[in-house]
Amino acid sequence: MRPSKEDLELVNPRCDYYPAGTNEASLQKLRADIIEFGRELTQEFGAQFHYFLHEWNQDATYAEDICLPDHLITGDSEIPPSIRVSNHRRLYVITVLRRISPETEARIERVAENVGFAYTPEGLFGEPFETRERHNGDLFTQLYDYV
Repeated sequence: MRPSKEDLELVNPRCDYYPAGTNEASLQKLRADIIEFGRELTQEFGAQFHYFLHEWNQDATYAEDICLPDHLITGDSEIPPSIRVSNHRRLYVITVLRRISPETEARIERVAENVGFAYTPEGLFGEPFETRERHNGDLFTQLYDYV
């Protein structure tokens, strides 16, 4: 189920990197869930979705980017779309959404719901990922960016 913008505004207003109570066990669980998300996407689309499982993005409110296979990406841009997973509330956003089809978006959302992640469409944040001002403490930064 997609959270509303009002719900999201309550998630991380202080731009904390991790939710209160985060510990090594909860980080390991999130990592395992991201791996499962990537595996399920790979199975759904029959093509490899890549992720890197950084040793946590320092200064970041997001946990991981899952990269889409090239054949699912259309159009031109210097920034490829990705599925960006937040450290907060098992949320994710698809960055540069205009570069994937509505069908691909819907299939990603179905897979995400099946593994317990909630979609926050790029439009909730007021402007496209690739043109937005970064690191400004706005709602996107609170959930998905470097602070």
